[in-house]
Amino acid sequence: MRARGIDVSHHQAPSSVDWEKLAATGHSFAFVRAANGIKADMTFAAHFRAARSTGLAVGPYIFVRQGQSADAQLATLVRQLDAVGHGNGDLPPALDVEPHPGEKFDGDRLFARAAALVEQVRDRFGAVVVYTNVSTWSRMGNPSLLAERGVLLWIAHWDVQEPRTPMDLPWDFWQFRVGPLDGVDGVIDQNVFRASDRELPRLGVRELPTDPTTPAPPPDLTNAELLERIEAHHGELRTELGELGKALCEVKAELAFLRDNARDTSETREAVANLGRRVAVLENARH
Repeated sequence: MRARGIDVSHHQAPSSVDWEKLAATGHSFAFVRAANGIKADMTFAAHFRAARSTGLAVGPYIFVRQGQSADAQLATLVRQLDAVGHGNGDLPPALDVEPHPGEKFDGDRLFARAAALVEQVRDRFGAVVVYTNVSTWSRMGNPSLLAERGVLLWIAHWDVQEPRTPMDLPWDFWQFRVGPLDGVDGVIDQNVFRASDRELPRLGVRELPTDPTTPAPPPDLTNAELLERIEAHHGELRTELGELGKALCEVKAELAFLRDNARDTSETREAVANLGRRVAVLENARH
């Protein structure tokens, strides 16, 4: 039986996920967003520790930003992993490689960042997971990176019997739907692993090497410092909401264009269905 899991980010408050219930109902793994490029996800540690405490195999993921250096993004990821003691027994880090709603897509730049991070993460941890979809990979020219040693494919393809993958490569993780799930308030990304939980790639992760340039976890904060961080985070969220609003308008416009102008083919119907699901996800994220 394929192992089941979810992935979460700051869009899910820690209090909205009942990790014990998920573990009790057969979920075996989770990916937790550690960062959006160089911006750390403030809910990462809470989600990661809570999921791991129930016995789930847990891995971090970072949304790869095409306009930020790979070194800076890796440094943010490593700081986040140091804070939770990520190491043997956990899942390898994952790279979320897809267009960001706040950036004009540039396939060459996004692939350059992704390729650099794949090499750095794989060298440091022994393996790397790449989350993507057929459309994004095609727009980057279908590079052979996903077929390299130590690269695990996490494919996104919703509401189908079996997913399509770039170059028909075998997949390791599959994000198969976004929807409600017992144990989670609201909708959540749902995934499966290609095999049973006994074969989850826990053991491919080595202990983090000592790095004197990596800062220690931050000390306890005073109330004033905590309030300042919360206010700064609220400002980031407002900016992100604005970006989501722009992305939602663009996706709705593309959906309307397809409905009005494209010929009625199976490919068009699939594209319209995918865009409709994307609209639903963006609208949920804004709320």
